[in-house]
Amino acid sequence: QQIDQIKNTLTVIPVHQSRLLELTRQYDVAAGVYNGLVAQMEQVNLDAFSAYPNVQVLDPPTVDEKPAGPKKLLIIANGFLASAVGSIALVLLLERRNPLLSPKDLQAIKFPMVVNIPHLRHAGMGLELGTETDVEFQRLASVISLRSGEDRRILITSAMVSEGKTTVTLGLATALVDLGFRVLVVDGDFRQATLSQRLGHHHDPLKPGQPVKIQPSLDLLPTSHKKGKIVELVTQGKFEQSLATAEESGDYDYVLIDSAPVSMTSETALMAAVIGNLLFVVRPEISKRDFVSDSLEQLAQHNAQLLGLVVNGVETKSKPYLYRSSDSLVKS
Repeated sequence: QQIDQIKNTLTVIPVHQSRLLELTRQYDVAAGVYNGLVAQMEQVNLDAFSAYPNVQVLDPPTVDEKPAGPKKLLIIANGFLASAVGSIALVLLLERRNPLLSPKDLQAIKFPMVVNIPHLRHAGMGLELGTETDVEFQRLASVISLRSGEDRRILITSAMVSEGKTTVTLGLATALVDLGFRVLVVDGDFRQATLSQRLGHHHDPLKPGQPVKIQPSLDLLPTSHKKGKIVELVTQGKFEQSLATAEESGDYDYVLIDSAPVSMTSETALMAAVIGNLLFVVRPEISKRDFVSDSLEQLAQHNAQLLGLVVNGVETKSKPYLYRSSDSLVKS
Protein backbone atom coordinates (compact mmCIF):
# COMPACT_ATOMS: atom_id res chain seq x y z
CA GLN A 1 0.00 0.00 0.00
CA GLN A 2 2.82 2.46 0.82
CA ILE A 3 4.47 1.65 -2.46
CA ASP A 4 1.27 2.52 -4.30
CA GLN A 5 1.05 5.90 -2.45
CA ILE A 6 4.63 6.75 -3.33
CA LYS A 7 3.99 5.91 -6.98
CA ASN A 8 0.92 8.14 -7.02
CA THR A 9 2.95 10.96 -5.43
CA LEU A 10 5.74 10.62 -7.99
CA THR A 11 3.11 10.72 -10.74
CA VAL A 12 1.62 14.01 -9.41
CA ILE A 13 4.99 15.85 -8.87
CA PRO A 14 5.69 16.53 -12.60
CA VAL A 15 2.23 17.99 -12.99
CA HIS A 16 2.70 20.35 -10.05
CA GLN A 17 6.22 21.27 -11.24
CA SER A 18 4.96 22.22 -14.68
CA ARG A 19 2.19 24.25 -13.07
CA LEU A 20 4.75 26.10 -10.89
CA LEU A 21 6.88 26.95 -13.91
CA GLU A 22 3.82 28.28 -15.72
CA LEU A 23 2.86 30.50 -12.79
CA THR A 24 6.43 31.78 -12.47
CA ARG A 25 6.48 32.73 -16.16
CA GLN A 26 3.18 34.52 -15.87
CA TYR A 27 4.48 36.46 -12.82
CA ASP A 28 7.58 37.59 -14.68
CA VAL A 29 5.45 38.74 -17.60
CA ALA A 30 3.09 40.66 -15.32
CA ALA A 31 6.04 42.29 -13.45
CA GLY A 32 7.59 43.40 -16.74
CA VAL A 33 4.31 44.91 -17.89
CA TYR A 34 3.94 46.73 -14.54
CA ASN A 35 7.43 48.16 -14.64
CA GLY A 36 6.88 49.30 -18.20
CA LEU A 37 3.68 51.10 -17.25
CA VAL A 38 5.38 52.80 -14.30
CA ALA A 39 8.20 54.00 -16.56
CA GLN A 40 5.71 55.36 -19.08
CA MET A 41 3.86 57.28 -16.35
CA GLU A 42 7.10 58.88 -15.09
CA GLN A 43 8.04 59.86 -18.63
CA VAL A 44 4.59 61.43 -19.14
CA ASN A 45 5.04 63.47 -15.93
CA LEU A 46 8.49 64.71 -17.04
CA ASP A 47 7.15 65.71 -20.42
CA ALA A 48 4.36 67.66 -18.76
CA PHE A 49 6.84 69.69 -16.64
CA SER A 50 9.19 70.24 -19.56
CA ALA A 51 6.44 71.98 -21.45
CA TYR A 52 6.91 75.00 -19.14
CA PRO A 53 10.05 77.26 -19.59
CA ASN A 54 12.68 77.33 -16.82
CA VAL A 55 13.04 81.15 -16.99
CA GLN A 56 10.24 83.52 -17.73
CA VAL A 57 10.93 87.17 -18.57
CA LEU A 58 8.34 89.27 -16.84
CA ASP A 59 9.73 92.65 -18.01
CA PRO A 60 11.49 93.46 -21.26
CA PRO A 61 15.26 94.11 -20.97
CA THR A 62 16.47 97.70 -20.64
CA VAL A 63 19.90 99.38 -20.91
CA ASP A 64 20.94 102.09 -18.43
CA GLU A 65 22.24 105.25 -20.08
CA LYS A 66 24.95 105.52 -17.37
CA PRO A 67 26.59 102.10 -17.05
CA ALA A 68 27.51 101.08 -13.53
CA GLY A 69 31.23 100.85 -12.76
CA PRO A 70 33.62 100.48 -9.81
CA LYS A 71 33.47 103.38 -7.34
CA LYS A 72 37.06 104.60 -7.37
CA LEU A 73 36.71 106.90 -4.38
CA LEU A 74 35.31 104.07 -2.30
CA ILE A 75 38.11 101.75 -3.39
CA ILE A 76 40.77 104.38 -2.56
CA ALA A 77 39.18 105.07 0.84
CA ASN A 78 39.08 101.37 1.65
CA GLY A 79 42.72 101.06 0.57
CA PHE A 80 43.81 103.87 2.88
CA LEU A 81 41.76 102.43 5.71
CA ALA A 82 43.26 98.97 5.24
CA SER A 83 46.78 100.45 5.13
CA ALA A 84 46.19 102.45 8.30
CA VAL A 85 44.79 99.45 10.16
CA GLY A 86 47.65 97.26 8.95
CA SER A 87 50.26 99.83 9.97
CA ILE A 88 48.76 100.25 13.42
CA ALA A 89 48.61 96.49 13.88
CA LEU A 90 52.25 96.15 12.81
CA VAL A 91 53.38 98.91 15.17
CA LEU A 92 51.47 97.35 18.07
CA LEU A 93 52.98 93.95 17.28
CA LEU A 94 56.53 95.33 17.19
CA GLU A 95 55.91 97.41 20.31
CA ARG A 96 54.69 94.33 22.12
CA ARG A 97 57.70 92.26 21.05
CA ASN A 98 60.29 94.93 21.89
CA PRO A 99 58.68 98.09 23.31
CA LEU A 100 60.19 101.53 22.96
CA LEU A 101 62.13 103.03 25.82
CA SER A 102 59.93 105.09 28.13
CA PRO A 103 60.82 107.76 30.74
CA LYS A 104 59.77 105.33 33.48
CA ASP A 105 62.40 102.86 32.26
CA LEU A 106 65.10 105.54 32.61
CA GLN A 107 63.87 106.63 36.03
CA ALA A 108 64.42 103.10 37.30
CA ILE A 109 68.17 103.48 36.57
CA LYS A 110 70.31 105.89 38.59
CA PHE A 111 72.50 108.00 36.30
CA PRO A 112 75.09 110.43 37.66
CA MET A 113 74.08 112.93 35.00
CA VAL A 114 71.22 113.27 32.49
CA VAL A 115 71.46 115.75 29.62
CA ASN A 116 68.76 116.47 27.05
CA ILE A 117 69.89 117.45 23.55
CA PRO A 118 67.19 119.14 21.45
CA HIS A 119 66.35 117.81 18.01
CA LEU A 120 68.59 119.24 15.27
CA ARG A 121 66.35 120.57 12.53
CA HIS A 122 69.09 120.94 9.92
CA ALA A 123 71.60 118.50 8.54
CA GLY A 124 74.79 118.56 6.54
CA MET A 125 78.46 119.32 6.91
CA GLY A 126 79.20 122.85 8.07
CA LEU A 127 75.95 122.79 10.03
CA GLU A 128 75.23 125.86 12.12
CA LEU A 129 73.83 124.69 15.43
CA GLY A 130 70.70 126.20 16.84
CA THR A 131 71.46 128.25 19.92
CA GLU A 132 69.52 125.94 22.22
CA THR A 133 71.38 122.85 20.99
CA ASP A 134 74.68 124.70 21.29
CA VAL A 135 73.85 125.63 24.90
CA GLU A 136 73.05 122.03 25.86
CA PHE A 137 76.37 120.79 24.49
CA GLN A 138 78.11 123.61 26.37
CA ARG A 139 76.39 122.50 29.58
CA LEU A 140 77.45 118.91 28.98
CA ALA A 141 81.03 120.00 28.31
CA SER A 142 81.05 122.15 31.46
CA VAL A 143 79.90 119.29 33.67
CA ILE A 144 82.50 116.95 32.19
CA SER A 145 85.27 119.54 32.56
CA LEU A 146 84.52 119.86 36.28
CA ARG A 147 85.11 116.15 36.88
CA SER A 148 88.16 115.31 38.89
CA GLY A 149 90.57 112.63 37.75
CA GLU A 150 93.42 112.23 35.35
CA ASP A 151 91.66 109.88 32.94
CA ARG A 152 90.16 112.14 30.28
CA ARG A 153 89.16 109.37 27.89
CA ILE A 154 85.41 109.09 27.29
CA LEU A 155 83.66 106.41 25.26
CA ILE A 156 80.42 107.57 23.67
CA THR A 157 78.10 104.73 22.70
CA SER A 158 74.48 103.64 22.42
CA ALA A 159 72.44 100.47 22.25
CA MET A 160 71.30 100.75 18.63
CA VAL A 161 72.04 102.60 15.42
CA SER A 162 70.45 106.00 14.65
CA GLU A 163 70.39 107.11 18.29
CA GLY A 164 72.85 109.95 17.67
CA LYS A 165 76.09 108.89 19.36
CA THR A 166 78.20 110.36 16.53
CA THR A 167 76.22 113.59 16.75
CA VAL A 168 76.83 113.76 20.49
CA THR A 169 80.54 113.01 20.00
CA LEU A 170 81.00 115.90 17.56
CA GLY A 171 78.79 118.27 19.55
CA LEU A 172 80.64 117.57 22.79
CA ALA A 173 84.03 117.85 21.06
CA THR A 174 83.13 121.23 19.61
CA ALA A 175 81.84 122.46 22.97
CA LEU A 176 85.05 121.36 24.74
CA VAL A 177 87.12 123.17 22.11
CA ASP A 178 85.03 126.29 22.73
CA LEU A 179 85.97 125.99 26.42
CA GLY A 180 89.66 126.06 25.46
CA PHE A 181 90.54 122.36 25.55
CA ARG A 182 92.47 120.32 23.01
CA VAL A 183 90.31 117.41 21.89
CA LEU A 184 90.96 114.23 19.93
CA VAL A 185 87.95 112.41 18.48
CA VAL A 186 88.52 108.74 17.69
CA ASP A 187 86.46 106.67 15.28
CA GLY A 188 85.99 103.43 17.19
CA ASP A 189 83.31 102.06 14.88
CA PHE A 190 85.49 99.73 12.81
CA ARG A 191 82.50 98.33 10.96
CA GLN A 192 80.86 101.52 9.63
CA ALA A 193 83.46 104.27 10.20
CA THR A 194 80.64 106.81 10.43
CA LEU A 195 82.67 109.51 12.17
CA SER A 196 85.51 109.31 9.62
CA GLN A 197 83.10 109.51 6.70
CA ARG A 198 81.23 112.43 8.22
CA LEU A 199 84.47 114.38 8.58
CA GLY A 200 85.64 113.46 5.09
CA HIS A 201 88.29 110.85 5.96
CA HIS A 202 87.55 107.39 4.57
CA HIS A 203 90.91 105.69 5.07
CA ASP A 204 93.22 104.71 7.89
CA PRO A 205 96.02 107.24 8.66
CA LEU A 206 99.28 106.78 6.77
CA LYS A 207 100.99 106.04 10.08
CA PRO A 208 99.24 104.01 12.81
CA GLY A 209 98.04 106.31 15.58
CA GLN A 210 98.64 109.47 13.52
CA PRO A 211 95.75 111.97 14.04
CA VAL A 212 94.36 114.23 11.30
CA LYS A 213 93.82 117.93 12.00
CA ILE A 214 90.17 118.96 11.59
CA GLN A 215 90.26 122.49 13.00
CA PRO A 216 92.29 124.30 15.65
CA SER A 217 92.46 122.22 18.87
CA LEU A 218 90.38 119.43 17.30
CA ASP A 219 91.96 116.35 15.70
CA LEU A 220 90.58 113.08 14.39
CA LEU A 221 91.97 109.55 14.57
CA PRO A 222 90.14 108.06 11.57
CA THR A 223 89.51 104.47 10.59
CA SER A 224 88.07 102.56 7.64
CA HIS A 225 85.77 99.63 7.14
CA LYS A 226 87.32 96.54 8.66
CA LYS A 227 86.56 92.91 7.84
CA GLY A 228 87.25 89.69 9.62
CA LYS A 229 87.62 89.30 13.39
CA ILE A 230 87.30 92.94 14.41
CA VAL A 231 87.18 92.07 18.09
CA GLU A 232 90.85 91.06 17.89
CA LEU A 233 91.77 94.73 17.41
CA VAL A 234 90.72 95.23 21.03
CA THR A 235 91.64 91.90 22.61
CA GLN A 236 95.16 91.95 21.12
CA GLY A 237 95.81 95.52 22.28
CA LYS A 238 96.05 97.12 18.83
CA PHE A 239 93.33 99.64 19.60
CA GLU A 240 94.88 100.59 22.93
CA GLN A 241 98.31 100.94 21.33
CA SER A 242 97.00 103.15 18.52
CA LEU A 243 95.14 105.29 21.05
CA ALA A 244 98.21 105.73 23.24
CA THR A 245 100.35 106.71 20.24
CA ALA A 246 97.82 109.34 19.19
CA GLU A 247 97.61 110.78 22.70
CA GLU A 248 101.38 111.12 22.95
CA SER A 249 101.57 113.01 19.66
CA GLY A 250 99.01 115.67 20.52
CA ASP A 251 98.99 116.33 24.27
CA TYR A 252 95.18 116.30 24.34
CA ASP A 253 92.99 117.33 27.21
CA TYR A 254 90.15 115.02 26.20
CA VAL A 255 89.89 111.96 23.99
CA LEU A 256 86.35 111.13 22.80
CA ILE A 257 85.82 107.69 21.24
CA ASP A 258 82.77 107.17 19.03
CA SER A 259 82.09 103.42 19.17
CA ALA A 260 79.73 100.99 17.48
CA PRO A 261 76.37 100.21 19.17
CA VAL A 262 76.73 97.87 22.14
CA SER A 263 73.92 95.50 21.15
CA MET A 264 75.20 95.15 17.57
CA THR A 265 78.82 94.23 18.26
CA SER A 266 80.99 92.45 20.79
CA GLU A 267 84.01 94.77 20.74
CA THR A 268 82.27 97.86 22.19
CA ALA A 269 81.88 96.34 25.67
CA LEU A 270 85.57 95.37 25.58
CA MET A 271 86.48 98.93 24.56
CA ALA A 272 84.45 100.22 27.50
CA ALA A 273 86.57 98.07 29.81
CA VAL A 274 89.71 99.67 28.32
CA ILE A 275 88.43 103.27 28.30
CA GLY A 276 86.55 103.10 31.59
CA ASN A 277 84.44 106.27 31.32
CA LEU A 278 81.46 106.40 28.99
CA LEU A 279 78.42 108.42 28.00
CA PHE A 280 75.35 106.42 26.98
CA VAL A 281 73.08 107.91 24.30
CA VAL A 282 69.39 107.15 23.83
CA ARG A 283 66.81 108.70 21.54
CA PRO A 284 63.05 108.90 22.09
CA GLU A 285 60.87 106.93 19.65
CA ILE A 286 63.91 104.98 18.41
CA SER A 287 65.59 103.34 21.42
CA LYS A 288 64.23 99.91 22.32
CA ARG A 289 63.81 99.08 26.00
CA ASP A 290 65.22 95.55 25.78
CA PHE A 291 68.25 96.65 23.73
CA VAL A 292 69.04 99.48 26.17
CA SER A 293 68.65 97.21 29.19
CA ASP A 294 70.87 94.49 27.69
CA SER A 295 73.51 97.04 26.65
CA LEU A 296 73.70 98.62 30.10
CA GLU A 297 73.99 95.17 31.64
CA GLN A 298 76.89 94.27 29.32
CA LEU A 299 78.69 97.50 30.18
CA ALA A 300 78.21 96.89 33.90
CA GLN A 301 79.68 93.40 33.53
CA HIS A 302 82.80 94.95 31.97
CA ASN A 303 83.13 97.43 34.88
CA ALA A 304 82.54 100.49 32.72
CA GLN A 305 82.02 103.73 34.64
CA LEU A 306 78.84 105.40 33.41
CA LEU A 307 79.36 109.18 33.51
CA GLY A 308 75.84 110.00 32.41
CA LEU A 309 72.93 109.60 30.05
CA VAL A 310 72.43 111.78 26.98
CA VAL A 311 68.85 111.91 25.69
CA ASN A 312 69.23 112.97 22.08
CA GLY A 313 66.57 114.47 19.81
CA VAL A 314 64.29 115.86 22.51
CA GLU A 315 61.47 118.01 21.15
CA THR A 316 61.25 121.41 22.84
CA LYS A 317 58.94 124.39 22.41
CA SER A 318 60.97 126.87 24.41
CA LYS A 319 62.63 129.80 22.65
CA PRO A 320 66.35 130.07 23.39
CA TYR A 321 68.14 133.24 24.36
CA LEU A 322 70.00 134.39 21.25
CA TYR A 323 73.48 135.52 22.11
CA ARG A 324 75.68 134.20 19.29
CA SER A 325 75.91 131.72 16.45
CA SER A 326 78.89 129.64 15.49
CA ASP A 327 79.79 127.08 12.89
CA SER A 328 79.98 123.49 13.98
CA LEU A 329 80.82 120.08 12.62
CA VAL A 330 77.80 118.43 14.19
CA LYS A 331 75.33 116.68 11.94
CA SER A 332 71.92 115.37 12.96
